Amino acid sequence: MKIVACLFTALILCQITQVKGKCEYCIKIVNEFDKYLTEHPGETDKAKEYVCVTLSHGNPILNEICRQLFKRAIAEIIKGIERKDGAEKICQTIHYCPKDSISPDVTTTQQPL
Repeated sequence: MKIVACLFTALILCQITQVKGKCEYCIKIVNEFDKYLTEHPGETDKAKEYVCVTLSHGNPILNEICRQLFKRAIAEIIKGIERKDGAEKICQTIHYCPKDSISPDVTTTQQPL
C-alpha cells in the first residue's frame, strides 16, 4: 500500500512539474477564477468547476489539485481578489508560491539626502 501511495505522490509531482510548478498553476487558477467571476458575478461554484475543468485539460490529477486548492483556500482567494491583491500575492498567502517571488515594493519612503 505504501508503494501505491508513493507512486501516486510521484505522479502528482510529475504532473505539477509539467505546468511549471504549483506556484504557476495556482496563479493560472486564480487568474482564470477572477476572470470568470468578473464575467459572471456571484457564480462562485460554477467558476470553480469551469476553472478546474478548463485548466486540467482532462487530466484527473490536475483537476483534483485544482479542486483541493479551492477546497482548502476559497475564502482567502476570494478575499484576495476583492482586495485586488493579484494572483501571485494570493498564491503566496495560501502558500502555493514562495514569499520571495514578488519583487519588493519600490514605493517605499525615501530617506532624506
